[in-house]
Amino acid sequence: MMRFLGRRLALMPLALVIVNFLGFSYAHAAQQLHAAQNPFGSAVEAPPSILRLYGHYVRALMQGNWGTMPTVAAEPIGALLLQTGLVSLGLLLIVFVLSTLLGLVIGVAGVRNQPPRLAPWLTPFTALGLATPGFYLGTIVITLLLVLLIYGNADPELLLPLQGFGWDRHLILSTLALVVRPMAQVAQTTATLLVEELGRPYITAARGRGFRPLRVLLRHAMGNVWPPLLMTMTASLRLLTGELLLVEKLFGWPGLGRLVTTALVPPSTAMVGSMAGAASYFLYPELVAGALTAFALLFLLIDLGAALLVHRLDPRLRQAVAVPLG
Repeated sequence: MMRFLGRRLALMPLALVIVNFLGFSYAHAAQQLHAAQNPFGSAVEAPPSILRLYGHYVRALMQGNWGTMPTVAAEPIGALLLQTGLVSLGLLLIVFVLSTLLGLVIGVAGVRNQPPRLAPWLTPFTALGLATPGFYLGTIVITLLLVLLIYGNADPELLLPLQGFGWDRHLILSTLALVVRPMAQVAQTTATLLVEELGRPYITAARGRGFRPLRVLLRHAMGNVWPPLLMTMTASLRLLTGELLLVEKLFGWPGLGRLVTTALVPPSTAMVGSMAGAASYFLYPELVAGALTAFALLFLLIDLGAALLVHRLDPRLRQAVAVPLG
């Protein structure tokens, strides 16, 4: 376990440095490309090299200075990254817990005993959920609410808010858009593993001893499906992290995902959920580098925690790590 953890921790700083450099370089290169395409900018002197600019940026980073936002308030980028990261992490935690619990309940409910098989409704249900990305589902929900508001004479106060932040009703649409796909994935994996496990000899022996079917299912069968099921849960968590980019943008959730898309998406194609002053944020090098680095750190920490949990609960992986190479 310690060797596995050491390898992951050793590679993490290198990955973050690469992401940071690529983000900074991309922003400057894209700015120079836009300037070169501007007919009024042909007489402007050649910009300094990206390596020299990045050197100044790194020296500021070493002093804890991530730069300031290109606004009148000049908000520190480091404080903004921390704030948006915590907001995204809170949304991720809520969606992950909810999708896991619902997926487990649906998966267990979709198993039939004697003979072990899947319930007829489970496969189309999970297939529909897996085929519905969060961004697409969110777009459908917003469209339906707008149609209801415009043509149904609905009271706006009774409808769910489409934009904004709050740990209240504002969470519902973002959570709904993100929860369906991982819930379907967990439900499908749970049911498939349980059907396979219920056909094993030790389950037949447990039934022969007179144990109740629910006890056989939850106490005996579930105990052996946790390791592969945890791998599915961690995979769904990684997928959720990626979907934050679009879902936060769609619903105006002020998290790290929306900050990244605001820095990378041109203002002319920005969505309703764009941040105020998005034009000045677009391709701002310090913001692009910091936002991408923070998002990569969030993803790597989630991936590390998920991998450690799987290794902790799966003895086969612990033995594989413990075996010396060569």
